Amino acid sequence: MKTYSEKMAQLKAEFSQLNKNRRGKYEFSQHQQAVYDYVIGKRSIVQFEVDGKQFFLKKGNSEFGFKHIIMKHYSDDCVGCISARDILNIANVVRFGRELSDIELNRGVNLGYEQVKDEKIFRVIFNKDRNGNFVVTFFSRD
Repeated sequence: MKTYSEKMAQLKAEFSQLNKNRRGKYEFSQHQQAVYDYVIGKRSIVQFEVDGKQFFLKKGNSEFGFKHIIMKHYSDDCVGCISARDILNIANVVRFGRELSDIELNRGVNLGYEQVKDEKIFRVIFNKDRNGNFVVTFFSRD
């Protein structure tokens, strides 16, 4: 099993390739650029605002946050697998997806969004950290 550092190096390489392939064709959206900058190390945290709520993408730990996303879901052969392109578009799930009802959320989860794209279901789940800020996790469902 790869370490967090190895997976981040792999993701950085994939992001560099995505960035190279898009040059001259289209610009990253504000949210895509923020995620890109976070992954390549230009930012230590990404802040999103949706419907007046502040959301943060930060390293976190093995249970929640970016470390959880990378270690558990960034792979071709895992539960809830996501690709580099999916990670780049994480904000779109919140912006264009539907808010999940309390019944659809696991106990203890504060908020979640779901978007169906190309027959794949993407979920962004938010839990509050000890400072009361929403921290993100992200995965897919078949």
